[in-house]
Amino acid sequence: MSVKTNRTPEYRLYVDEVGNASFKGCDIADRRFLSLTGVACSLDDVRAIISPGMIRIKEIYFDAHPDDETPLVFHRKDLLDRRGPFNSLLDSNRAAAFDSDLFRALCDWPYTVFTAVLDKHAFRERYPANRPEAYAHLLGSVVECYARWLAERSGRGDVMVESRGGKEDMALKMAFNRLVTAGGPDVPAVHVQPLLTSDQLKVSGKRANVPGLQLSDLLAHPSAGALQARYGFGTRPVDFGGRVVDLLDLHKYARLSDDKVENVGCLWLPGSDITG
Repeated sequence: MSVKTNRTPEYRLYVDEVGNASFKGCDIADRRFLSLTGVACSLDDVRAIISPGMIRIKEIYFDAHPDDETPLVFHRKDLLDRRGPFNSLLDSNRAAAFDSDLFRALCDWPYTVFTAVLDKHAFRERYPANRPEAYAHLLGSVVECYARWLAERSGRGDVMVESRGGKEDMALKMAFNRLVTAGGPDVPAVHVQPLLTSDQLKVSGKRANVPGLQLSDLLAHPSAGALQARYGFGTRPVDFGGRVVDLLDLHKYARLSDDKVENVGCLWLPGSDITG
């Protein structure tokens, strides 16, 4: 006999970055942007669908086993460069099969994407003094959109980011706690506090084998590149990255009831009109 419950759905936002938070040299094209991509997943779906699916792909293509002393972790750059255990993808037939299975999984797995890009050059011009810390400012904007998305689903959730190092992690944890408990310049606490299950930011290393962080790592770079192209900087990703971006546009970016992704699943800061 099954027991029905009215349990509030719980989610986690897994966040990965592209670029860095330093304003040094931010007038140079390849240092101009910082991007955060958050992937929101139901904790139940991570356990039942995403984690087993990721393990299956690792077992098929890289002979990985959950008991391995050093777990196999998906990292986009290592995959592209065919480094370490991913050198088996130097075989073009194997690589094509892997890409096909991975893309099918990205289509089928249940998750929602939020990508925010900060134009650090424009941000520096807007805030010549008393400038907010870039990563914390960007994270606050993503968390506010995540909270709005949670509210539409009558859900609650928490946030996990990839570790950046001891001092940076501690500073970000403190900034996140302030955001949730006291709000920020553009993020009233009343908008986020009731929807988050914790005012403590979860931090985990890249090698900790967290499925949600690996998923955000795989999506962050193509998503950031596509959003920069959308606002007139660079070109839209092609090949596998282009297929991923098409998928995000059609099905995976967060959108509210009006079906628009701007300022929900796709954010451009400090603010600009779309040029492309």
